[in-house]
Amino acid sequence: MALATIVSTEPSMMKQSLDTPKEETINDQWQSQIFVRVPQRAGVMFISSVNNRIVTDLHMIPAHSLPEAVTVAEKMVGNPEAMVTAISEGVAVIVKI
Repeated sequence: MALATIVSTEPSMMKQSLDTPKEETINDQWQSQIFVRVPQRAGVMFISSVNNRIVTDLHMIPAHSLPEAVTVAEKMVGNPEAMVTAISEGVAVIVKI
């Protein structure tokens, strides 16, 4: 549940985070800013045992296992042959999309 304490889903907080220039961020604020930006550009599925409501409140798609996540992703894109990217360490990985 640490993610829930990092990023508020309040629209004003998201806007403030997105509008803050990188030169004016506080220590480690960039992680929250990236966390807010990524789901706006790509579907993000969070595989965990966390309650689905918490995951959806953070603008991610909940899944409780890798097979479930793959099945949901295939249905989302409508192609069982579509490519899926798994990022195991979240904010420790920078992905160019």
